[in-house]
Amino acid sequence: MKWHIPENTPKFSKPLNPTVTVYSNGKIRFNSFAIWVIGLKNKDGIAFGQDEEEKKDWYVKKDSKGFTVVLKNDGSSDSVYVSNKFICTSILHSLELLNSEYVVFKIIPDETKSGFSILTSNPVKVKTK
Repeated sequence: MKWHIPENTPKFSKPLNPTVTVYSNGKIRFNSFAIWVIGLKNKDGIAFGQDEEEKKDWYVKKDSKGFTVVLKNDGSSDSVYVSNKFICTSILHSLELLNSEYVVFKIIPDETKSGFSILTSNPVKVKTK
């Protein structure tokens, strides 16, 4: 194994779990560590992709061909929100979680998927309506 320790690693006050929360109302929340892991900056593009063979597997990555995100802090935490009702509904439907208010996923980098980080293989919390 070859180790690399980034020089400018940010300090986080909360556990280092990069998470994305998908809400049934169309919001997608990235916590600060997820933003850092993905490398998102204001006006970047972000793409969501579904595995054609494993329909429950969804991925996310920074991509200029994706939809443009405007990063907004909600004022109460170190997180940002983007909105895309179609993506949220598609993700929740593929996981048979349409009755959920939201689902929290821990993102896991996956270099075998062209830079995409896997989103849906590891739900850590589900809140039903």
